[in-house]
Amino acid sequence: MTPEALRALLEQVAAGGVAPGDALERLRTLPFEDLGGVLLDHHRALRLGAPEVIYGAGKTPADLAKIARAVLARGHDLLVTRVDPTQAAAILAAAPEARHEAVARCVVARAPGPDGAPAART
Repeated sequence: MTPEALRALLEQVAAGGVAPGDALERLRTLPFEDLGGVLLDHHRALRLGAPEVIYGAGKTPADLAKIARAVLARGHDLLVTRVDPTQAAAILAAAPEARHEAVARCVVARAPGPDGAPAART
């Protein structure tokens, strides 16, 4: 969650537009989410202003696909480094909006916008 998203959520709770229980559910994975052997730091964006960068080397394609879905579902941009073609294919299957940069050996995706629509590529 970004600082802007957290502020918006708190303002919605204060205005009565979001129930406290619903807000609590949105915050449940802060600061960390255990994906079964992979601990994802969703709080990093709040602490440092940028989401976690995922180091792909040594992770299974299935783990990277799971990580990609979790990162994007929380509204963060995705950057996975040191991926091989098999890992990249698994990530792209899980996150079709992502793109593989073969020379850089990374996969990137912009988080969906506030309306849920895919972010425009720049």
